[in-house]
Amino acid sequence: MCQVLVAANDDLVQQIAWAGHASENRRMAEDYTRVIRERSLVVDMETYIEPSSERSTTHVHNTDRLLVIESGEMDFWHSYGEPLHFTPGDMIFVPKYRLHGSVVTTRQCVYHQPIVDGELRESFSHLRPMR
Repeated sequence: MCQVLVAANDDLVQQIAWAGHASENRRMAEDYTRVIRERSLVVDMETYIEPSSERSTTHVHNTDRLLVIESGEMDFWHSYGEPLHFTPGDMIFVPKYRLHGSVVTTRQCVYHQPIVDGELRESFSHLRPMR
């Protein structure tokens, strides 16, 4: 029982830390995107085309991902606090197992979720110290 409590507390701390560093996670997404483009990496990616008022209930993924808005707008939220308003070109890094959700705020929103795998993470690790 104690191990479960410790794991739950650790997860809560990580959730709050991620939610509290939106600007850093946006910069990280920009860096990852730059690596993908500059090195012409082929990355697994999910693409969504969602209509007005589409809601994504709070959930997690079992992979690190980027969220990249192509067109339209959405409100995106983490585990607490006010939502972030995303417009075309906005992006954020979403680590695996981090609570998040969204709602489309325009007629339609097209967005991509490139998956951050080992190859991309390795390419990124060479770039990161430059920042």
